[in-house]
Amino acid sequence: MNEKYDVAVIGSGPGGATVAKELSERGRRVLILEWGSHAPVNGTLAQFAVNAGVPGKSVLFTNRQLLAIFRGICTGGSSIFYCGTAFDPPYDMLNAYGIGIEKDIRELKAALPVAPLSDDLVGPAARRMMDSAVDLGYGWKKLNKFIYQDKCRLGCAKCSYGCPYDAKWTARHFVEQAVDAGAELVSHARA
Repeated sequence: MNEKYDVAVIGSGPGGATVAKELSERGRRVLILEWGSHAPVNGTLAQFAVNAGVPGKSVLFTNRQLLAIFRGICTGGSSIFYCGTAFDPPYDMLNAYGIGIEKDIRELKAALPVAPLSDDLVGPAARRMMDSAVDLGYGWKKLNKFIYQDKCRLGCAKCSYGCPYDAKWTARHFVEQAVDAGAELVSHARA
């Protein structure tokens, strides 16, 4: 590679993708180095196994309870395989350290699909949990999701394997915006 770059971003998960998008849109020459594949997301168990199910590489186990912790090694990182739940950051804790990000979060929420799922998209298992919690007197409410609900398919349930319909926002969206703004993505790169 004989190109010169202002910035090399290592990894294309949510953090790297955001940095690459912001810098490339500001005219910086950005190189994104991704360890994993840039293959299209197809929503299959086989693709999940290759990108997030390799012991010691993309799946780790806790010492005592042997809980599995997965990380996606592909363009978009773990955001490809998680269910798109959108939690607000701990504003009070961050503010205590002089880090005010409320404005940034408002901007992100305006740009991304952040909302609870419509009732027709809530699956039967989640509905049973919700109904049981309400019956027991718990204050259950649906969580915000990073879902383009107009693209979501009823009964699909492929969020954890990677949405093949592009209905779930992932860091891959920011990578694509960075590339559109001039960034270069190199997959299968070790750094």
